[in-house]
Amino acid sequence: MFLLEQLCFLFTIYSFLGWLCESIFCSILFKKWTNRGFLNGPFCPVYGIGGLLITSLLRPFTGFPFYIEIPLVFVAGTLLTTLLEYFTGWLLETLFHTTWWDYSKNRFNYKGRICLLNSILFGILCLVTMLVLHPLLLRLLGMLPPFLRPWLLLAVLAYFLTDSLLTLRTILTLNGKLQQMQELLDEFKATAGQCPNPTREIAASRSNLSSRVNSLAGKVKLPTRGQEELPNARHKPGEVLHTVQRAALQNLREKFSRLEKGTPSQRRLLRAFPTMKNLRNAEPLQWLQRRAVPGPNPRDNGICERAYPPRKQPERKNKTAKPRQAEPGPKPRDSDIKK
Repeated sequence: MFLLEQLCFLFTIYSFLGWLCESIFCSILFKKWTNRGFLNGPFCPVYGIGGLLITSLLRPFTGFPFYIEIPLVFVAGTLLTTLLEYFTGWLLETLFHTTWWDYSKNRFNYKGRICLLNSILFGILCLVTMLVLHPLLLRLLGMLPPFLRPWLLLAVLAYFLTDSLLTLRTILTLNGKLQQMQELLDEFKATAGQCPNPTREIAASRSNLSSRVNSLAGKVKLPTRGQEELPNARHKPGEVLHTVQRAALQNLREKFSRLEKGTPSQRRLLRAFPTMKNLRNAEPLQWLQRRAVPGPNPRDNGICERAYPPRKQPERKNKTAKPRQAEPGPKPRDSDIKK
């Protein structure tokens, strides 16, 4: 078998096995099935690259007596996979401004990208790979019919190229959506902050209120009541400002609701990496994660509602309530009855 064919097949197999191991491990932690694939299919390319590096760079540490070979392969594999995981995390943060995993809550972590527990687990996997799995895979690949190898190789290359392009498009689209949602949130908070208390604004400067009304009215389509009261802004500037502001906030809510409806591939990424953090637009990403990853906590009503909560309705008394009956007094004694 040619070296290029062998490397491609090994890359595919290690990508699938890495996806399977990590999905099972995370499913046990989260107590539900979790697809940890970076791509749409059941493959993690970082494990494929790691498998090729391990089998190539750790080969000089094999062939010794077992009491020397096992510690050497374990230590070298732990260091190699730790460096690979740190570099991969740094590269993804640099390219997409997103942290795809976070070990900051684990003990003995470094910048949330690597931790001691995962390094030890990767060292054990390197040991199993070099001593058991890799020799077995080489024997199985040698049994493939020669006429079938080129077609399998073309199918593998076509799949990874197509899936990688689709995943890249999904990530770029998600980043653009997060940017738009962050701009809407900033505009929402700025609009809500213009009138924190309508009662106080009524007593404020009329000219200042009129300028605010004119600035907000040009951004939104007012309801019928707002259109009728807008000419009377000179007489009721505070009330009209409150009406215009409510219309502007409702307009922003509708735009935000349209953006939060993600595609299936975007929801899959959010479910696959629940600890993902965006370095530029953290608040919109948290909102999308709460919508895509249902948890035991009740779903939030929305960031917009927290920025400008609705008025509390006064409690109404129940008019049909029965009148309270007077409590009976003490019973008369027998001596009083005889008298």
